[in-house]
Amino acid sequence: MDDNILSLSGGNQQKALFARAFGSEAEIVLMDDPMRGVDVGTKQEIYEMIRAEAGKDRTFLWYTTEMDELKHCDHVYVFRNGRIVADLARDELSEEKVLHSSFEEAS
Repeated sequence: MDDNILSLSGGNQQKALFARAFGSEAEIVLMDDPMRGVDVGTKQEIYEMIRAEAGKDRTFLWYTTEMDELKHCDHVYVFRNGRIVADLARDELSEEKVLHSSFEEAS
């Protein structure tokens, strides 16, 4: 990460990192809680940009703890203790399934 990025506020750091990701030619972009510190309006703009880039066959994988972000995903994997415990396509995705998978004990 550039020193210039480190001098930005948290939300602006996230915006700078998104700009870098969108400007790259990477087919797969990995992100760790990318919307942390980003205002609601900017989030909507970023979601639109991600959808547009996904339409160009780019893949965006990100870790999130924000349930609202899940509605923007085509596919969700729920992890618990380092393992995938749920594999949910958009049409089967619900907050209840995510929470249940996150906390239920393996049988």
